[in-house]
Amino acid sequence: MEAMVRLLQFYLGWHYREGIRGYLALWWTLLRAAFHFFSFPFLLRTLFQPLMRLQEEYGEGFDPSRWAQAFIINTVMRAIGFLSRAGLLVVGLVVLLLLGVAGALGFVLWLMWPMLLSALIVGGFALVGLGLRSWGVAAG
Repeated sequence: MEAMVRLLQFYLGWHYREGIRGYLALWWTLLRAAFHFFSFPFLLRTLFQPLMRLQEEYGEGFDPSRWAQAFIINTVMRAIGFLSRAGLLVVGLVVLLLLGVAGALGFVLWLMWPMLLSALIVGGFALVGLGLRSWGVAAG
């Protein structure tokens, strides 16, 4: 019996010290990985650049039709670049938000896990006892 108490003390000590440290470190690593995966600083820095750097040259001399064509194509490519990068920024922010919420929920569950596990085990034994009695088997 003394060994079980010592094992329980060891587990609870690990769970609420090392386990919490490890959980928070893992959560922080996942948040940083998502931040780097979506490369927010780069996307913000290049937000108004043309998509894949595709653009038309205006050409030499003054040719109004050539100038208008290049202007329209360059404007469209910048708009497409902006929309694609803005969409990626929104997706990245949603992923960060989901990771934050899931990590916080997981942290609360981590803190409650020993009590929750104990309650589930006791409840399981109680259900087994009720099930045995309903079948006419003497529990004991």
